[in-house]
Amino acid sequence: MAFVWRVDPPVDEATRDDLGLDEAFPTRDDAQAWLSTVWPELVDAGVEQVTMVDGDTPVYTMSLNDE
Repeated sequence: MAFVWRVDPPVDEATRDDLGLDEAFPTRDDAQAWLSTVWPELVDAGVEQVTMVDGDTPVYTMSLNDE
C-alpha cells in the first residue's frame, strides 16, 4: 500500500498542488519525512490536523496546533 496524508480542514486544489498533498509515499518513514518538511506551510494554509492513511485505513492523526 501507499501512505498519504489527509488534512483537516480540507484545502483548495491549488494549495493541494502547491504543497504536494496528493503525493503517495511507499513507506511510513517517507511520509513522515515529507510532513516534517512541509508542516509550517500546512499551518500557514490553515490546516489544523493531519491524518496518515495507508490505503483506506487511517494510521494516526496528529494536531498541528501548539495547544
